[in-house]
Amino acid sequence: MYLLLGPSISMMGADDIRDLCLDYIVPIVVCTLPLVLDGVIAGILRAEGAARRSTVMLLVAAVMNVVLDPLFMFVLDMGIAGAGWATSISTVASMLVGLWWFARGSVYLRMSFRGFRFDLAMIRDVMFVGVPKTVETTLISFMSMVQRIFVIICGGSVGAALYNIPWRFVSLAEVVSQATGSSIIPIVSAAMGQDDHRRAADACAYSLRITMVAMVGIAAVLFVFADWAMVPLTQSESMAELRPQFAHVLRIYAVLIPFMGLIDIGSSILESLRLAQLSMVSSLIRNLVIVAFLMVSCTVSMDAIFYSLLVAEVFGGGLMMWLATREFRKVTGIGMFELMRHGGEALREQP
Repeated sequence: MYLLLGPSISMMGADDIRDLCLDYIVPIVVCTLPLVLDGVIAGILRAEGAARRSTVMLLVAAVMNVVLDPLFMFVLDMGIAGAGWATSISTVASMLVGLWWFARGSVYLRMSFRGFRFDLAMIRDVMFVGVPKTVETTLISFMSMVQRIFVIICGGSVGAALYNIPWRFVSLAEVVSQATGSSIIPIVSAAMGQDDHRRAADACAYSLRITMVAMVGIAAVLFVFADWAMVPLTQSESMAELRPQFAHVLRIYAVLIPFMGLIDIGSSILESLRLAQLSMVSSLIRNLVIVAFLMVSCTVSMDAIFYSLLVAEVFGGGLMMWLATREFRKVTGIGMFELMRHGGEALREQP
């Protein structure tokens, strides 16, 4: 990763801010191992049902990041590099909290490498879901780099800022859908393993319902208060001038937030059914559509880019949820949308 940083920045057309990019990303690349291990530990905790502890890890990283960002960037005058180090150190702290719980033996699972032997059957079982999910995540990251090429072609560094900064609110909103999606994977997987289709369907429908209520609510608040939401991120004089444009972009992004929720929940349902490869295909199609739309819209205007992204994400959310509901019905004979409409009636009708 370190060796490819320069070519990657050039490929995205960001040579004019190369030094700033390197200042930020190098600390994160250096801390790749703890960044990955933090996610593994949190995943193990969620899998054993210790959702509170995985949330504590998330909060440790978030709170430390909030504290260290201004400390490193302004008090210690580290600039953009301070933000990268703040992210890395915060994640290392989160990882150490998780490792401490395992070292104390205060979690349900006891892990030891004493007498460890590779089990090919178990490796295949893990990789059956892990490989498609890894490919999906890698494709999304790569496609995001490609998307930014067209954004920079159209709007330069200012266009990239308009494209990226309001997206932080979409990422914040996705915490709800990603957390809910992560929580249903062990529940639905366990239920399917016990052939308890009713419990699996109930978990999926409930998760989908609360996610949509939350995401629509967040989207409505951001749409109405977009101007105020952008104030903390546009404090500098140069950014303040762009605040109305940032608010305009945020309102467009607010409309697609519920569909991002559909993508996250649909992907989790497919993973719990051992169909991660379908989630990967759906994400690939969605990102190819985004790239194609941006390739055309970058010749028009930045507004065309934002609305193209909106249409593509709406399509992606519909595609992912259609695949999830279709496969769930195929496996269980239960339709999730019918279950959501009619409460428990759909389940009671099943033999």
